[in-house]
Amino acid sequence: MVNPSKIKGDRFEWDLVNDATVALVPAGLEIERTKAGSERDLGDLHIRTPDRRVLAACQAKNRRERKWSAWTDDALRQAQRARARFGVLFVKRIGVASVLRSYAIMPIAEYLRLLVALHTAESAVPEMVCPNCAATIRARMADSPVSTPVTCDRCVPGAHGERIDVSLPDQTPCHHLTVSAPYPPYPAVRLGP
Repeated sequence: MVNPSKIKGDRFEWDLVNDATVALVPAGLEIERTKAGSERDLGDLHIRTPDRRVLAACQAKNRRERKWSAWTDDALRQAQRARARFGVLFVKRIGVASVLRSYAIMPIAEYLRLLVALHTAESAVPEMVCPNCAATIRARMADSPVSTPVTCDRCVPGAHGERIDVSLPDQTPCHHLTVSAPYPPYPAVRLGP
């Protein structure tokens, strides 16, 4: 007989894979479940880059008990073993149906590394101005010839094959990140006081 807690945990993992895929696909990322029962626990889920590197190793928990400290430490150990760039704990919110409204928990040091990586990537992307509406666009047009006019999605969505995502409708900079630099090594995890 299968353990009801295992069924509940598996369902949460599959729901995370199905719902997160929609958000990750536009960036070329994918999320997948890891092999259960591995001798080296590498996390429950991996978020992978197009070249199959592990961007994040994720530990997923769907329990009423809240052992966040121990679970977060486990997630960081798993990320280190998986050679992932980031480690994160996903905890299902009690009474909330949407798994995308669950918690993503990581230590502040891990979160700051994430912000530094994001800022570094965005800073390396050239800034342009949409000729139609004067919106600021951050885009790396690796796929487009230099002579191709660049417009934001509000003006001509995908007319020239651009992949430019407009984050907010209030003239906030548009962002499209293509980061191909190799990952720095995962820092050693120091646990405890």
